Amino acid sequence: MIGQTQDQWLNSNYAASNVENGLAFPDFEKLAVAYGFPSVSIRRNKDLMGKLKEVISGHGPAFCNIEMSFDQKVVPQVKYGRPLEDGEPLLPRKIFFENILVKPIDISLGDC
Repeated sequence: MIGQTQDQWLNSNYAASNVENGLAFPDFEKLAVAYGFPSVSIRRNKDLMGKLKEVISGHGPAFCNIEMSFDQKVVPQVKYGRPLEDGEPLLPRKIFFENILVKPIDISLGDC
């Protein structure tokens, strides 16, 4: 998601958004197991439902690692300057106002 934001707002100038550009993560699966949690990784779309069922049907906490390619786009997403409840792509305002549970802020009203 960091890379997607950098594509949209920073002309694809990547910094700290992937391993090649300074972003590093521990091996979360090994970390979860070290703390005694079962760990499941999902690397392919065809495994998604089966592995999610495996995680959900377990008893107690579990770690579920879903791997995505760097260029995978995430939607809906938070749009810069908008509240979390008014993500992009924007809902048609009629649907948005019928379903919003909090008072919309001015930027959300401006698209009427």
